[in-house]
Amino acid sequence: METRYSSNNMGKVIWFCGLSGSGKTTIASGLKRELKKNHRTVKILDGDDVRDKLHRHLSFTPDDIRENNRLISIMCQDMKDNYDYILVPVIAPFQDARDSARKKIGADFIELFVNAGLDECIRRDEKGYYKKAFNKDIRGFIGIETPFEPTVIQRAIVALTDLLAEKGRQYAEISYRSENVPPNARILTFQIDEGPKVKVKKINFHGNTLFSDRELRKSMKFIKQTGLIAFFTGKTKFDKRKLEGSLELGVRKKYEEKGYMKLLIKEPKIEVKDVKGISIFPIPFRRTKGKGVYIDIEVEENDQYRVGTIQFTGNDLFEKAILLRVFGMQKGDVFNSDLIRKGFENLKKIYGSRGFINWTPIPRQERDEVNNVVNIVFDFEEGKQFFLRRLDFVGNTTTRDKVLRREVLVHEGEPFSTTLWDYSILRLNQLGYFDRLKAEEDSEIKPDPAAGDEKTGEVDVVLKVKEKGKNSVSFSGGTSGFGGNFIGMGYSTNNFMGYGESIDLQLQGGTRMSNYTLTFTEPYIKNRPFTTGFSIFHRRFSFHEADTLGFLSGLVPLGSELYKQKTTGFTVFSVSVGLVAECHLCLVGRNCCR
Repeated sequence: METRYSSNNMGKVIWFCGLSGSGKTTIASGLKRELKKNHRTVKILDGDDVRDKLHRHLSFTPDDIRENNRLISIMCQDMKDNYDYILVPVIAPFQDARDSARKKIGADFIELFVNAGLDECIRRDEKGYYKKAFNKDIRGFIGIETPFEPTVIQRAIVALTDLLAEKGRQYAEISYRSENVPPNARILTFQIDEGPKVKVKKINFHGNTLFSDRELRKSMKFIKQTGLIAFFTGKTKFDKRKLEGSLELGVRKKYEEKGYMKLLIKEPKIEVKDVKGISIFPIPFRRTKGKGVYIDIEVEENDQYRVGTIQFTGNDLFEKAILLRVFGMQKGDVFNSDLIRKGFENLKKIYGSRGFINWTPIPRQERDEVNNVVNIVFDFEEGKQFFLRRLDFVGNTTTRDKVLRREVLVHEGEPFSTTLWDYSILRLNQLGYFDRLKAEEDSEIKPDPAAGDEKTGEVDVVLKVKEKGKNSVSFSGGTSGFGGNFIGMGYSTNNFMGYGESIDLQLQGGTRMSNYTLTFTEPYIKNRPFTTGFSIFHRRFSFHEADTLGFLSGLVPLGSELYKQKTTGFTVFSVSVGLVAECHLCLVGRNCCR
């Protein structure tokens, strides 16, 4: 079985450059471990090791450093057919030497600059090079006698390349010309050949039996093949980085959700062809030409994995049976990384609900290649149980603190439950007094482990709110065949003077009708959820026949009145837990028909 990802035998060369002691080798070694976990073949060519073993005749002079870089680049060129990645931690202080390596290796060359300061590198000096340089045992050492040329130019080229790639110019070529300007300046001129605009015409998969090509293409988030819907999303522009991201975060994730943890995605075969077509925008039916990319992706699904044993260690607060129920997954279930993550969040919530806000699980996955199972082990560090010491609010210039506190379900002196705090944020949002609150962004939680005893601690919480307009004023007016001419205004607020009380005042007067209403609502009585209020109203309606006769109004005796209605009264209401009571009283009510 092929274990490499690259089907076209084209490996990537990552060139780690920086001062001696900057951490190039350490970073490269860590990257190697992560890549090997994903079944990638990796080779490290350390610049110092290569010099000690193969190029002992070379010193640290600028010319010898350039020569060492050149020889290493030749080695990479010869070896990259045999590896997915070649990692090269090397000083490489000169821009011309880095450009020469890039030219030899081609598009598979990736340059990374490890930006560690000289003082820090001297402090580390694990190999003793700086000590020798200060003692003049090494002449021309980089950072001491010879400066490290910055990678600003190359970073600019990378930024321009990325920008052009986002616009579909994946094959743009960028070169530069440098001119020195006395006494200490330089003019840079970038020459850009944009090349053709490249769009993805077709994406085909091979070796897939579990999912269809259509399903796999749909899972690709960042790049799509040409189609009507994809055209409007702008995802048909070819970008190799977006292709790699879509394969890792889309296709691989889709397979892992079904337990296929050892999915092998080989290097895509990319074919660029000249294409012709007819544009729709911006000039309809205009003939166009460009480049189209046809992508073939081969996958090896391999074996499906299931959940093996699930173990918990260090759990004193909850029994294993409870933790298993909260975690959600059981032995024998199809291994699903998303469900594992959700189960992890559920465990975090149940501990947070008891005030263990610093609960730290250390999950381990032990893959059994023989039985195709993944054993899961959680090593718990439960930490302290935290109690709420102080709750403060910031930004409520009008709303009283007590209005906010009565919506909060966590009280001072009680265990700080993150679950109840989330519900409290939801209740505050339902008030409508503030811009939408988010627990993660607007809450500042400051635990004080030193407060309390060995098993408990205290926490201070500050909630930042931003009040929004609570008052509403309206004006109305017009004419109606039934109601005659009228004019009115209204005022309402749901947070009167910051006490959380609601007032609604409506005033409307007219030739035939008038309506005056005042409604007051108090949601809490003595900080208890007992809503009460009242409504006072006055309504009048009078109808004269003369109003409808127009020019015949003189034939109707003055004061002739067909209908008149007048009502004044009030309503008292109250609502408590499961209890609704209303009382209506009409003080004056009169209906007259003549």
